[in-house]
Amino acid sequence: MATKLSPTTIIALAKKFAPTSKLVKDARKAVPVGTVTVNATVTVAGDLVVAEDYETTPTVSVPFLRAMCLVAQRSGFQGPAALSLIGDAMRDALAMGKDADAELAKLTKDAEAHLKTLRAELTEKLPKAPRKGECKFKGDVGPAVSE
Repeated sequence: MATKLSPTTIIALAKKFAPTSKLVKDARKAVPVGTVTVNATVTVAGDLVVAEDYETTPTVSVPFLRAMCLVAQRSGFQGPAALSLIGDAMRDALAMGKDADAELAKLTKDAEAHLKTLRAELTEKLPKAPRKGECKFKGDVGPAVSE
């Protein structure tokens, strides 16, 4: 679908309305089923602020499979059991949900301390990935100003 709107206008409108899904939902309730002809002129006024692009370390880049292979290798004859234990722990953690936090509170403190150290060590070794800077729009959209 082609549009005559400029990229900045598209971003401004998206920033103004997309985060407010209630506004869109409420408007949808007022629109009847069928084809509705739309012919509207609007005024978009405000400031669109686009931040600099930056680099970040995507933690999903941790070579999880390699880490599991090393656990199996370093566990010797208990390698298959260690891999099975990791899988069981992951399945159980997902099944427990957030209700398990109180039950695991003591273990959580120890695990968080270890994870914090591990994250710091790992993230400096991970490759950086480019990310687009944040876009913000502060302004308003209204009917066209008539002279």
